[in-house]
Order: sequence, then structure tokens, then C-alpha cells
Amino acid sequence: MLPARTAVPPAGGPILDPDEPEAIQKLRREIHTVRVSLIRAAQRLGYDHENGLVKQVLYRLNLAEKLKAPWRKGKRPDPALAAAREAERLEVHHGPRAPLGFTVKMMLIGLTGSGKTQLIHSLLSAGGVGGPLSSGADGQEEPPCKLVDPFDGATKKVEVVSGTVHGIRVVCIDTPGLVASASATATNGRSLQQIRKAYNSHKPDLVVYVDRLDATARAGGELPALKVLSDNLGAGLWLNTIVALSHAGTPPPCGPKGQMSFDQYANQRSHVLQQVIRAASGDDRLMNPTAFVESHPGCALNGSGQAVIANGMPWKAHLYLMIVSAKLLADTENMLQMQDGSQKGSASAGAHAAAMMGGMGMAPPRTLPLPYLVSSLTQFSRPLKYPDHDLVLDVRMMESALKKTSEPRGARDLARAIKGRLLQLRQAHANKERMQRSFRNATLAGGKVTPEPPSLATRRPPSVHPPGSFRYRVPEPAGGWIVRPHIESHGMDNSDGIEGLYLEKSAVARRSTELEPPPKESKASASKQKDAGFAGGAAAGSSGSGGKSAAGKASGGGRRGGRQRSSADKLLGGVPFHHYVSAQVTKEAKTVQARTEASLYHDPLGNTTTTLSADVQTCGGGAGVPLDALVTARADLRRRGVLGSHGKATLGVVACRVAEAGRPHVGPAAAGVRLQQTCGLSVWRGAPGKLSMCAAVMGPLPGAGGQAPPGMAPGAVQMDGGAGGGPDRALCAGANAELMAELQGIFRTRESLPLTLGANAIRYRGEIMAGLACAMQYRTSKSEMVGGRLTLSSKSRAGLSVKIKSQDKWWAGLVAMALPLGTLLLQSLGLMR
Repeated sequence: MLPARTAVPPAGGPILDPDEPEAIQKLRREIHTVRVSLIRAAQRLGYDHENGLVKQVLYRLNLAEKLKAPWRKGKRPDPALAAAREAERLEVHHGPRAPLGFTVKMMLIGLTGSGKTQLIHSLLSAGGVGGPLSSGADGQEEPPCKLVDPFDGATKKVEVVSGTVHGIRVVCIDTPGLVASASATATNGRSLQQIRKAYNSHKPDLVVYVDRLDATARAGGELPALKVLSDNLGAGLWLNTIVALSHAGTPPPCGPKGQMSFDQYANQRSHVLQQVIRAASGDDRLMNPTAFVESHPGCALNGSGQAVIANGMPWKAHLYLMIVSAKLLADTENMLQMQDGSQKGSASAGAHAAAMMGGMGMAPPRTLPLPYLVSSLTQFSRPLKYPDHDLVLDVRMMESALKKTSEPRGARDLARAIKGRLLQLRQAHANKERMQRSFRNATLAGGKVTPEPPSLATRRPPSVHPPGSFRYRVPEPAGGWIVRPHIESHGMDNSDGIEGLYLEKSAVARRSTELEPPPKESKASASKQKDAGFAGGAAAGSSGSGGKSAAGKASGGGRRGGRQRSSADKLLGGVPFHHYVSAQVTKEAKTVQARTEASLYHDPLGNTTTTLSADVQTCGGGAGVPLDALVTARADLRRRGVLGSHGKATLGVVACRVAEAGRPHVGPAAAGVRLQQTCGLSVWRGAPGKLSMCAAVMGPLPGAGGQAPPGMAPGAVQMDGGAGGGPDRALCAGANAELMAELQGIFRTRESLPLTLGANAIRYRGEIMAGLACAMQYRTSKSEMVGGRLTLSSKSRAGLSVKIKSQDKWWAGLVAMALPLGTLLLQSLGLMR
């Protein structure tokens, strides 16, 4: 029998599996060719395959290959290393000037005077990328870059300029500039007509939006022009667009704290422009790659003759690498046939490639945040309680004891205690109903129930911020829906600051028969019943049945449907539930959250309970982009008396899904299980303690991927980093433990001295994230308290917080400030990193 054939890294060419079909092998060869072209272009620009941008593009190419043809035979050797070896061999054999076999066609758009034409001349001129490696259409070396006239050099019509740089054929489409003014509608209309015609005829691979880095006076004034550009060419224009900020060789301006650094100034300028592009495209998730350029012929050069910007970085090589990466990603998308059926051209293909491979300008595919979900599962939970939970359980425990006792005197005392507790419950329930009825009647009649007015004046200067405790103080009806506003904490003084609202309701769902008042009895029947009860109790002294008689009278003595009901159930029996809905609109996003939770008590004493909950949270989306929703359903079963009389064990299951565009049947899904145990123990020297432990594991469900694009099999969308149906699916496991101890008896302090120790860990895809925490608090008096908390993380992070509360010792605040001020001092002296 011959041994099985395995994939061996070849001396040249892609890594293939001999058992795969010929179509899959052809696909791997084509993607390998793209990798080789990328690495060869990067080497000619002065980079290697270990560069950050190159590694990012190689990763996306590898991901695209996994989505189309996952490797099914063990661990595959790194295809990037094989491509790097072949790229080096081809460079040695053909030389650095040999054509790479592809053409980059890009269109430059932007406002007038931003430097589009000058950038084209600089990109296609000789030098600037490590030597005279540019040539014209006839193969002759181009002269050095010429300067465009700043007054008469404006482009009036679309021009196409081509050249060859490092063996890469570059075709640049220069367009007329737009005017950032609402009054220039006619001028922009003529320019947009030419741009739209050139965009549809030339079908560029990518678009380069050019703007000035030092143009800070517009403050979003270019939004109307970009909005019109998006309306004419489509919002998909920005999905495969590179932003180039010109005049990056000028020094940055002065800020509030003196001269700004170039990196700080560039980040601020690019962030502002990105916000404008998002507003023009209607996609809040858009993130365009940004390049900083300086195309003036007299710009600064480094020792190698390369044009550099203000921070000394060679900009031409970096921009060329970004352009080549965008082009090759678009070609890969075309090769994998992921473009839509309308065949909108290579620009549209590049947009879909970016969307599917996490490419330029689009967010990654829908994913499930498994570490976040597991972290929420490991948090300790308990069932919901009744409004008077302790009183209800006292009644039920006394009723249970009453049924078991045989002593007449003890049964009589328990019956009287039960009647007293039930009287308290009835009075509390009646007061609650009376308050709700009064509030409802007053509201319907047009009256206003106002709280006690504040002691300070309600009219104040506009610069004085009103107190938040009274600003939106409203009465809250007990047992009904509570509506509160979302208030922006850093809003303007004269604005209301309301960004949304949230609704909350906690109540008990019960049958209407449980709320019916007990039937009224006449005085004669009540007297007879009382005499019969005492007589039965006396007669039970010899027969042993008086306890049961007293128990029957105390608990109501009636049967409904053949089942003895508790008196406490008539008042507060049922299912406690909690509803929560929140809606908030900010400048960045629109979020909606909803949660509902209910607890079922399977026995009167609450030894076995079931808690059901459902959560819905929106994510992503924007103007014109549908919102996704993270839907989570969970069920927990808790049982008392496990691992000790005070032990409580909880077993839970959870299922979640990212509902794409709000459709619950489309999107990646996952399921998990959790186990929680709580028990009481003695820590040291008889000090009471409580140990809580929780563990959870969660993983993606097979065949539950997101909506597949055209040309892909369903279920093949990436789910949290793994290919659909492939071997890369991974489970996420987590654990959490907490020990709470009371040290008052050990140290013999006057007040309580609680100590809390916690530890948690999460393992996902071979990486372990762990943390430790320790907290202690001591209250010296009613108005003074001292507390501290120490946290340690596996990410080499530590935190220490000290909290001192006092009304008399004002100097305690200065002592508490010593730690952060000392840390800043040591960092400024270089003694602490």
C-alpha cells in the first residue's frame, strides 16, 4: 500500500494539494501569482513581505482563498513564504525593470487647487522613489517633475496621463476640480458631467481623493461638493477610495499648547476629513486609508534622494504600495467572481472585494464577539425576587413548618404569626394600589404631581449648569413603566442634552384570581369558626390533629382545582419579570437596546427556579445602511442544596445570532453553556465567607454563517475570524471566581471589614487573557469610609485605586491625590514607563 501523498513546499510555485480538483489548484495558482506580484512590487519600492501593509494584504488574500477553497489536510505551510521565494527568484532572473504584468488605472478627484495635477506629475516623474525608475509611454526616461502654474494651471477637462514606474503600468485620469461653495452649483455641475462620463468610460480600478493638509478653514465646507459627487457617481465610489492629503511638507501650525507635532496635526486633519466623507457617503462605518504627499519639485529629500514629508517619511513608495494593494485586491475579487451580477465595472468590483475581505474602506464581515459574550456569561447571576421577597418566603417557611408540627401550642403560635405577616402583605399591597390609582387619576385629570422644590433658585445665568439631580426630576409611579432621559454628560450649558430615553418596568405577572380579596364573613360565622378552631386545637392535644386544623385555618383552608394554595401566593404569587428598553441617538451612532427577564419559582420555598431572558442590541449601520442586531436568548436553572445545605448550583444555556439588516434568520450564530456554583465556607479562624465560581464555553454553530455574496456558497461568510465550514472554528472558554470574606472577627474591628478576591480568565484561539482583583473596605463611622482596590492583568497592566470618604477630615483628599501625582512625577522624570 502506497503512503498518502502530502503537500510539500515546492522550490517554486504555489503550495498545492495533489488530491484537490484541478479547478481548486488553478485557483491557488492564480492567487499565488497575485502574492508574487505584490511582493515583487513591494521589493522594488524598498519593502519586503514583512512590512505591515504587505502582511495585511497577504492576510486578506489568504482569507479570500480560505473562503473559496479551505485547506482540508492538516496545517498548510505558509503560502507567503513560498511567494516570497518565487518573487526573489524572478527578480534575480528578470531584473528590477521587468514589467510585472498588470496596469493600475486610477482617477484623481478633489477640490480645485488641491494639487491633483501636480501629484500626477510627481508620481510619473523621474526619481523620488529611490532613483530614475520612471519612464514614459515610449520607454524613455521622463524629465524631472515640472511645476504646475498656480494661477493658470487649473485642469479644465478630463486628461489621461500614463507612465511606467518600477515595471508597473500606471494610468492616471485627471479631472476638473470642484468648488467648495453652495453658490457654485453650475460650475460643479459641468465638472461632474465630465467626471461621470470619464468614470463610466474608463472604469478605474480605484479613486484617489486629493485634498490639502493645510486647508483647515473650511470646517466641513466641502460637504456639499462631496455630497453631489456621491449622488452622481454613487455611494460605492468611496468604498475603494484612497485619501491623499497634499502639502504635507509644510510644518504644522501652533496649537493651544505650542507647536503641534506633525503626527498629531495629521491625525486631526484626517479625522475631520473622514467624518465629512462619512456624512457624504451615508456610511458611518467607512474608513478610508490616508496617505500624506508633498508633490512640489522643491520638496525636501532624504539621503537616498527620496521625496519626504514633514516627519521625514518617503511618501511616494508608501502611496505606490497602497495603490498596488488596492489594485491587486480588486483583481482578486474579479478572479474569485465575487462581484454582483450587474457587472458595474472594476471599481464596483474593488468595492465588493474590500467589503468581503475587510479591505480598503469597509468594515469586516459580520462577526460574533465570542470573548465579549463569554465574559458576560461568566458574570454571576441570580433569579429575580418579589417586591417583598423576604416576607413572602417567611410566610411560606412558617406554613411549611406548620404542616409538619404536631404540638398544639406551637401550631397556634405559627398560625398567629402567619396571620400577622399576611396582614402586613395585604396592607402593603393596598397602599401600593392606592398610590397607583391616585397617580393615574391625577394624571388623567390634568394634574401634575411634582416633587419637593429645590432650595436654590430655578432661574440662573446661562453659564451656570443646573444641578443634574433636579434637572429632570419627575415622579415615578410604582409598579408601572418608568421613563428616564439619556443625558449627554458633556453637553452645552444652554442645551437640554437629551440624546434619547429608556423605559424600565419591574413587576409580577399573576393570574387575576390571585388578587381577589378574601370573601367577607359575618360576625356570627367568624365567631363560630374561631371557637371551632380553638376547640379543635384543644382536642388535638390528645389526638395530634390540632396542628393541621390550625394550619388549614391560617392558610385559607380552600382548594382550587384539587391543589392546596398558599395564602402568600394569593397576594404575591406569580412570575417576577423585568423589562428594559433604551433608544439613543448620538453624533456617532444610533443604538437600541432591549432586555426582558422573568423567573419561575417551581416550589413555594424557591429551592428550584428557572430564569429566562432575551437581549437585543443594535450594532453598525448608518444613514442609508441597515442596522444589524445582536440577539441573545438565555435560560438558567438554579437548584439549592447542591454541595452543601447553603450551596446553589446553576446550569444555563445560551444562543445568540447577529441578525444582518435586522433579519433574525440571516447571520452567524453561536451557542454555549454555563455552570455556576455558590457555597458558604469558613475562611480562617471561623470567619464566614462565600465562594462563587462560574465557567462558560461558547462556539459558533456549523452552517449558520451570514448571507453569502454572489458566487459563494451559503454559510461561507467569516465568523469571528474563521472560515465557514472550515477547521478554523474555535471555541471560547472562560471562568470567573470570587471569594467574599468578613474579617471583622479576625481583626476584632468595631465595624464590618469585608474582603473580596476575584480572578477571571478567557481562552480564545490559543490566547489566554487573565486578571486578578482584590478589594477591601472599612467604615470607621457613619460618615467616614476607606477603601482600596488592586487589579492585575495578563497584558502587563496593573491598577490601584484608593477611595477615602470623610466630611470632617478634608486633608484626606490631598493624601488620596498623592498616588496619581506621584505617578505623573515619576513618569516625567523618566523613572517610570
